[in-house]
Amino acid sequence: MIDWSATGQMLSGIGAVISAIAIIIAARLGKGALDDYKRQRLIDREIDAAEQALTAAYRAFEAVSSMRGRFIYAHETEATESALRDAGMPLEAMAKGEKSAYVTRGVIYRRAEFFRQDFDAVFECIPLVKVYFGQEAANWLQEFPRARNRMLSSADMLPTVSAAAESLEDRELAVNVRRDIFGNRDDQPDEIRDTIKLALGQLEDMLMNKLRTEKEANV
Repeated sequence: MIDWSATGQMLSGIGAVISAIAIIIAARLGKGALDDYKRQRLIDREIDAAEQALTAAYRAFEAVSSMRGRFIYAHETEATESALRDAGMPLEAMAKGEKSAYVTRGVIYRRAEFFRQDFDAVFECIPLVKVYFGQEAANWLQEFPRARNRMLSSADMLPTVSAAAESLEDRELAVNVRRDIFGNRDDQPDEIRDTIKLALGQLEDMLMNKLRTEKEANV
């Protein structure tokens, strides 16, 4: 005769074991899915940071190149002279060379202001790049605002060196200052140009490889 009571207890025990196993499996599957989700989120953030940083680097590279344009347009000269007069600068009382130096400095500052957002984009990216790609990548990105600041520092020196360019040493300084501001021929040394070209190349190598690797992994 079947002992239904004992059978029920046995089936109940088996059911409890099966339920426990199911809970363990579900927990492990859930943890795996959560880990996969976290990994994908991290990858997505890295990709976003890489794209944002490269875009900012390209923008800043073009901004520096545009700021260094040798040809100064008439509208730039007129707007700068007007602003200097409004600020109380006695342009009419200056010698031609001195006036030209102050106006040129003003033009460079106006150009820097025009491209401010491009350099702001770089500053916004630097912490992200440091977090996701390390200090070296962040240092390369910082080369773009450094180039702008060096140009502005040289522009500040322009009136002084233009007025003092009498001795050979002064003339050499004036040449170096103008090279910082306006650049040099492609076949001649140009530290600012060469540095930002190197920085852009290094960032492309570091960040493009990340984008390429993730794209290939998702194919």
